[in-house]
Amino acid sequence: MLNFNEQDKGYKDGLKLAREGKRKHYFHFNKLKAFFSSHALDTYIDGVNKGYLDGLREQNIVHQTAPLIDDRQRQEIKQPFANQNQPSPPA
Repeated sequence: MLNFNEQDKGYKDGLKLAREGKRKHYFHFNKLKAFFSSHALDTYIDGVNKGYLDGLREQNIVHQTAPLIDDRQRQEIKQPFANQNQPSPPA
């Protein structure tokens, strides 16, 4: 019996489905490979699940972080404290 590993194809299919906003399904699997390899379907399903999850994370921006303040706000915060680092004049 052959031993196909379809995880890469499944990952790409799952990622594409999530990016397009479609529901997860396993219809793109080559059924002929399942006839020759019991391992092929399992690895394809694992790949689709992982790819779909990564696609959802990408869509919802879970894995990215953005600064809470922009450069203008950062300058406004630094401005009142600019004189703190300068030595005080001699008395």
